[in-house]
Amino acid sequence: MRDERDQELDALFALARRETPYTEAMEAHFEARFIARLNERKNQMAPWQQLIWRMIPAFAAIAVVMLICSFTINPDRSSDPFAAITNGYEDQMAKNYLWGDAR
Repeated sequence: MRDERDQELDALFALARRETPYTEAMEAHFEARFIARLNERKNQMAPWQQLIWRMIPAFAAIAVVMLICSFTINPDRSSDPFAAITNGYEDQMAKNYLWGDAR
């Protein structure tokens, strides 16, 4: 696939060389300028990628604020790692067990 593109590019350069330029100043080092511009475009990041990198500090600040708020608003934390899942459901689980509806 890369060879086909190189051959197409060489064919375009050959076609440009055969055409009689209306001025020699415009044709000077055309190929070098064209290849340099292609390489410059290839190395540039897309606008959405630049936006993502610029937004990382804002997202980090939001995460830090949310972390601080979660620790200050909910100070009564349990040492049970499953407390967030089971908190408040113990009564329902006991009723289900006693009624024979254990799942």
